[in-house]
Parts: sequence; C-alpha cells; structure tokens
Amino acid sequence: LAEVRSHSPFLISHIGQHLLMPTLWKALECETLIDFRRGWHAVMTAGQLSLQAPDAMPQSETPRYIIAADGANSSLREAAGIAMTGPVLANMGSVFFHAPELYPDGADRPLLSWIYHPGFSGVTIAHADADYVLMTPYLHPAQLIARSSRDYWDRQLPHVLGTSNYGIRSTGTWTMTSQTAQSFRRGPLLLIGDAAHRFPHTGGFGLNSGVQDAHNLAWKLAAVLADGAPDSLLDTYETERRPVVTRFAEQSTSNHFK
Repeated sequence: LAEVRSHSPFLISHIGQHLLMPTLWKALECETLIDFRRGWHAVMTAGQLSLQAPDAMPQSETPRYIIAADGANSSLREAAGIAMTGPVLANMGSVFFHAPELYPDGADRPLLSWIYHPGFSGVTIAHADADYVLMTPYLHPAQLIARSSRDYWDRQLPHVLGTSNYGIRSTGTWTMTSQTAQSFRRGPLLLIGDAAHRFPHTGGFGLNSGVQDAHNLAWKLAAVLADGAPDSLLDTYETERRPVVTRFAEQSTSNHFK
C-alpha cells in the first residue's frame, strides 16, 4: 500500500455505473456543443434507422449516422443482424450489497478480496460508500443461484462475510464471454463499446476500450459531417480498432484464467 501511495496522492477506486452515469449526463447537459436529449431511443425498421422521442412527444428524426452504444446485449446490433463470435467462458452470479461494518472505521479496504471457502469461491470488489459487488461462477441454470438468486445470497452471505449486518441492493446472473462483433459497421450504424466487443472484467478493458472506440470515431464523424471527408473514412474505424480489441480480449481472458 505504501508503494502504491507513492505513485499518486489518490488511490484507485471502483465507481459504480449508477454513480458514474448521472455525473456524465450532467456534464453533457452543461456542454453547449451537444444537444443532449433524455428518453429518446434509436430503432431500426426494415433496415432504416430513426430516433424516436419519448411517448409524450410523438416525433422522430432520421439522422445520417447512429452510434450503437447500447451495451453487451445491443438491440441495435441484433436488429442489424450483426452476430457476435467467440467463446462463452462462464456463467456468473453476483450480488450488490451494502455492509458498513465489514471493515473497521479508518481501515483500508482492499479493492479486491479473493474468497476461498469450503462452500464458496469468488471475488469481492469494493465500491464507494461501503458498497460491494461479490461474484462467483456457477454451472447450471437449475442451481439456486440462477433460479432464485436473492434466496441464494441471503443464505450464502452470512457465511462468506462472517456477519449478518448487510443489505442487498440487487442480485443477478450474467454470462462472461470473449466475443467480438463480425462487423463494427452496417451502413449508417456504427457499434462501439460493449455493443462491439465483450471481454471478461479482469483487467478493466471494457470501459477503457469503449472510450477509445468513441475517441477514434468522433473525429472521423466530425470530418465527414463538417469538413467534407468521404464516408469511407468511417471504414477505417474497424480497421484500426479490431486489432486492439482482439489483444484486449486475449489479455482479459488470460487474466481471468490466471
């Protein structure tokens, strides 16, 4: 810990998406160059893309391009018929919980805690405000963790944590994969982030690669829309990003199995 503190006055922290996203939205709303609209969504009908306003505002727009940043289960990617290729690595169950007394006041909480218990193995990730995420693999949907995840974690947490002083915020199951979209573009639709590639969480490549995707694509879209660059410039997005995310997939998968 002393060595880590010598690198920077700030320690690395995990910030949950439920805390990060409102901060990013607020920044967007303050940016005069961005027309930020809450509640709109993109749809694809018969190969045509459009933006639909919330139900109370019956209007739509047809933009020249749409960036699908709608996550690992991207509905836009599926509507465009773009398949994901690559292996499924594990079925995972996780619990998001609050445990204010898990560590004494003033104690340094470890960022990651690996747990090996006669009836359980997994990893705990420390988040802000005494919140934690605990995850573990499972084998079959008939197991309690998949059938009734809340019941499973209510039974398991007291034994794993050594305390009953916790509050469950949410539970769920998900599939860990190492998969990449067959194409990052289909006409005016461009995939970025988890919509284009899904990695194991080991290494933190998901958010980092998504930001890199956006950076690569943003200046190219600006060049096409504002400066007369040819549409073919957007094809270089996949040419440049695919080798990078392929390396990320390899490294994150290697980290997972280590």
